Amino acid sequence: MENSFDAEQVNRAVSVNALFRHRTIEAQSQLIMDNVADLPNITPIDATNARTIPVSPAQERLLFIHEFENGSSAYNIDAAFELPGSVDVSALEQALRVILSRHEALRTLLVKDQATGTYLQRILSPDEAQAMFTVAGGTAESMEELDQGITSLSRHVSRLDKELPWQARILRHKSDQQYYLVLVFHHTSFDAWSLNVFERELQVLYANLRTNVEGGTSLPPLKVQYKEYAQHHRQQLSATDRVRHISDFWLQNLSGLEPLQLITDRPRPAQFDYAGVG
Repeated sequence: MENSFDAEQVNRAVSVNALFRHRTIEAQSQLIMDNVADLPNITPIDATNARTIPVSPAQERLLFIHEFENGSSAYNIDAAFELPGSVDVSALEQALRVILSRHEALRTLLVKDQATGTYLQRILSPDEAQAMFTVAGGTAESMEELDQGITSLSRHVSRLDKELPWQARILRHKSDQQYYLVLVFHHTSFDAWSLNVFERELQVLYANLRTNVEGGTSLPPLKVQYKEYAQHHRQQLSATDRVRHISDFWLQNLSGLEPLQLITDRPRPAQFDYAGVG
């Protein structure tokens, strides 16, 4: 993890460990100037070549859980945006489609190699992804019906090897003529940081498309995509002894510990359902 301001402004990387050891702006500034390394260059990968692209370790963990539970909506990230009745639905859908083509992670299937048991990224072309992507519409007669529509989408169980890792729906509330954009993403392709980027780009694209700005679908090109990060991360782990050092550290520190037998307030369910208690 890097401090985003440092990385973008001075092209330096700051680890989480270093960030917490240097707790003031002055200390962090000195650290940046004296002790941290330049950000590594990540070589772009041609997605059209024949070689396979592995998933990232983070995706691998989520895919293990997804497969173990035979599919789950627990790692869905959903968002709903209230829109005015004057919204241009056509421009909004077009903006969503531009984002789909722009970000490979949103048009990537995660497929299992049956021979090795490992998961690989299959990045769809923009045309392939567009053919699979639909922005469903609908009208809700009441707020209860609207909530049901939002909840239904948020509980969608993705088939990550066969369908896009996100869905969009534009719902209209009949009584007050408001529109709602409902989005759900699987965590293998999206996180909280992604949501900020997504919102920012959607706002720019929608405004440009609605007002017919020349070149309205153009955004600054992306230097790298998620596939580059996934490969870079794996190369870092395999090229050093970091994995062995981390494993040895935890094996040593956890050696001899026994699990606690705590008395719980409620019985543990036979199957974990991710339903928290408020």
